[in-house]
Amino acid sequence: MNRPTPYKRKIYFINKELQGKFIFNYFILLTLGSILFIAIFSFFSSNTLSIVYDNYHLQLGTTPGILFKKILSTQWLFIVLGGIFICFITMRLTHRVAGPFYRFEKTVDEMIKGDLSVEVGLREKDEGKELAEKINLFNSKLLQNLNRI
Repeated sequence: MNRPTPYKRKIYFINKELQGKFIFNYFILLTLGSILFIAIFSFFSSNTLSIVYDNYHLQLGTTPGILFKKILSTQWLFIVLGGIFICFITMRLTHRVAGPFYRFEKTVDEMIKGDLSVEVGLREKDEGKELAEKINLFNSKLLQNLNRI
């Protein structure tokens, strides 16, 4: 028996507020971690001098200052792409939480309208399957009790 392939959703932002907060928080966490690393590195190397030979010019300066200029001038593309990558990965990870919240909300809306036959259907990798099973069990028990009355 061949089962039809399930419908693939193409909505990337299910709950924009929730996913936006997660993306922002992860991005801030990454930024703060990078700044902390730079600060610790600068503190331990602040008493050292570095010599840089660039385009027939010899530069002498403190190691943190010279390295910071070189990193920003050569690695800005990797910094931007890394930020975009973090946003993408965070969006994909929050999909497993925001999707079930959306399904719970839609199911409860149907229950409020009086349709107790609806069930919460979650994807294979979604979080909250235990809660979905309990909501489905509650709906079926309540529907049985109402039918008995």
